[in-house]
Amino acid sequence: MPGPVTLRSGGNVVVAVAVWVFCAVALVDGILRGTPSYILRDVLVVAAVSLAGWLVFFRPRLIVRDEGLTMINLIRTYHIPFGSLQSWKVGGTMQAEFRLEGDRMGKATSWGAPGVRKQRPALSSVMGRNRGSFAPPGMAGSANADLRSVTELAVEHREREWQRAHPQGEETVARRTWNWLPGAVLVVLILVRVAVG
Repeated sequence: MPGPVTLRSGGNVVVAVAVWVFCAVALVDGILRGTPSYILRDVLVVAAVSLAGWLVFFRPRLIVRDEGLTMINLIRTYHIPFGSLQSWKVGGTMQAEFRLEGDRMGKATSWGAPGVRKQRPALSSVMGRNRGSFAPPGMAGSANADLRSVTELAVEHREREWQRAHPQGEETVARRTWNWLPGAVLVVLILVRVAVG
């Protein structure tokens, strides 16, 4: 698979879009009905709610690259090279355990990545296709292949490709960064709205 693969939970995307549509309708309504001071307050509220919708529902995601994973959550971003990845599993969310600097271990959950849905019918059986037809090229199909999440398939495929390219392994460490800027902007919007009255 060339290029990065970005994975988001479909439910999170739907909620984010619903929030943005609501905000757009509220903004248009405020502009049509309000005074200039009301419009200013309305714009600040809509901007804060839109940013919160993006921050909580749309921004969290898992990016699968040739060299590793990037988990972007609400508060932190984790850059996890495959050389530092110790274990991972996908259930309702994706969880990873990885090596940090100083031989410490870290754990992270990508709650923005699609997990495995329970009791999901096999798409291939619904469409009358062969089971396992959704496996990426080079992966053997199985009866369970179409019951696995796209997150599992993407991470497994890229990790296997990385292991082929680095047969001796490679000692690397993951790093964590704080996502302070979007939260700071949200706080500023709220404070300005409170100050405006």
